[in-house]
Amino acid sequence: MFVVRQTVFAYFLLLVFIQFTDGLTCYVCSNNCNDPFDPKTATQVAVPNATVYSCAKFWIATGNVARNSLMNCQPNNIEGIGVFCCNRNLCNDASKKLSIGYLVYSLGLVLILMLF
Repeated sequence: MFVVRQTVFAYFLLLVFIQFTDGLTCYVCSNNCNDPFDPKTATQVAVPNATVYSCAKFWIATGNVARNSLMNCQPNNIEGIGVFCCNRNLCNDASKKLSIGYLVYSLGLVLILMLF
């Protein structure tokens, strides 16, 4: 019974985190993109290949934020200025606090999996 429960839980996690298509949809905007973000101020753009492209959020030295898709995105952060990359649909809407919360959530799931 324990093995069945672990298997069902593993399949559930796979369904939650698997992306079912190769395409990726990202928010794109350069004006009025600052946090807190309002999705109504941005357009949504579909990129053809999620293995090459990522959604990106840019923190610019002037304190502004821009969102777009980026090929071969490399995360970078120097004193709060940089690039956040992600590979889920519309994932570049997140603020810094939400991104850290997602990391904590993910680590919690890993710990739960280790216990079972």
